Amino acid sequence: PPPPSLPPFTQDLLRMFAGAQQDHMRVFGSRKWHYDQIAFKNRKQSAGNKKAAFAGAVPFATIEKAPVLLAPLTRAHACSIASGAAAVIMCSERFLLAHTSTHAPVCVASQVMVTDLPSSFTGGYGELIGVEMARKAAEAAYEQAGLDPTHVDVVECHDCFSCNELFMYEALGLCGQGEGHRLVDTGVWVSTAGGGAHFKLGGRYVVN
Repeated sequence: PPPPSLPPFTQDLLRMFAGAQQDHMRVFGSRKWHYDQIAFKNRKQSAGNKKAAFAGAVPFATIEKAPVLLAPLTRAHACSIASGAAAVIMCSERFLLAHTSTHAPVCVASQVMVTDLPSSFTGGYGELIGVEMARKAAEAAYEQAGLDPTHVDVVECHDCFSCNELFMYEALGLCGQGEGHRLVDTGVWVSTAGGGAHFKLGGRYVVN
């Protein structure tokens, strides 16, 4: 069972995500190593961000030995802060060019939100935690934008648990269903111009 010191809501979250990870490991063959690798990657990529919740790399051996919260989830697989904030100024391209020196505005090509589906309550743990919702939202967003996963190079992904990030690889179409761990296997570290490094998946994707 989850640690009894945790609030009931947190215990329920652990049960759902641990169940989803167990299902993926059993059905598709992912291993604890893959989820450890995602946790290691995220901490190493945060090394240059002084505002990161986990600022600085953590040795892989430390992540491997992290205490279990609810098997197969470990403390290293879990984020410490599940809420945050960000601000984006939305304006027309004409306004932007009139008030800044940039000529390369960032454009929002599409935006989609999907709420609970019937399968969210009748399927397995993956459906319960929203994997199918994410898949449908991604499909609709790609269609709306006239793009597909081959046009993606950077993904900002909510990683409440390392397994959720792996599930999102599949939901976003970065790989096939059940192949998220194989995408992790393709990862290579690439040095950045600023002296850091990022983990490139499939020779294409950088996931934060």
